[in-house]
Amino acid sequence: MDIQFANVETPTNYQEKCLCVLVLDISGSMRGNRLDALNEGLQTFYQDIKQNYTLMDALEIAIITFDGDVNRVLEPALVDHIEMPVLVSTGGTTNLVGGIKEAIKMVEERKQFYRDNGISYKRPWIIPMTDGSPTNSWREINRISKAVNQGMKDNSFHFFAIGVKVNQSALSTLNKISSPTVPAAQLDGIRFSDFFQWLSNSMDKVSHSREGDKVELEVPTWMLGFSG
Repeated sequence: MDIQFANVETPTNYQEKCLCVLVLDISGSMRGNRLDALNEGLQTFYQDIKQNYTLMDALEIAIITFDGDVNRVLEPALVDHIEMPVLVSTGGTTNLVGGIKEAIKMVEERKQFYRDNGISYKRPWIIPMTDGSPTNSWREINRISKAVNQGMKDNSFHFFAIGVKVNQSALSTLNKISSPTVPAAQLDGIRFSDFFQWLSNSMDKVSHSREGDKVELEVPTWMLGFSG
């Protein structure tokens, strides 16, 4: 009897995995230079990982975009299985809460995939990047804040929010959503390439660490207000 299996995903290697979910704002305010710089930064990230053979087998990248809607643009995968998408903005509002909720859901789905296939994994990262205040209600913001803080306390994921030319009110909202132990950071201008280069170097160090190790990451020179 010939049995055909379709749409069944199998892991290509069993090296310990580290998932990084990028939750990216493509609302109307990101049009122009900001989105161009973000796309350039994503390509920098992609090329840096492709040149690191150890990281290529360990780091899985996923991308979720949000404006008024939320979309899974890139499902979790190793870099040799993907092409980095070019993000386009069609305008719209800033459904940051929806993007983060989808990222948490994706993380739990991928962790179950690892467990089902006997693959060890490090704590996933969720990194939202936005240039404005979310257009979600305060009730939604409070709920996602509780989910993020609980996930951090349970060691379910790391969460690191990045503001892009946001005002103080928007940064305060990002900090409300974030864990007090890892406050939101402000990107210096639109230095996305510098941030993603720092991120790829950070992921490399994380991939060589063991759970519970204190990992010394590079100084974040891409961060607004960094003084060295």
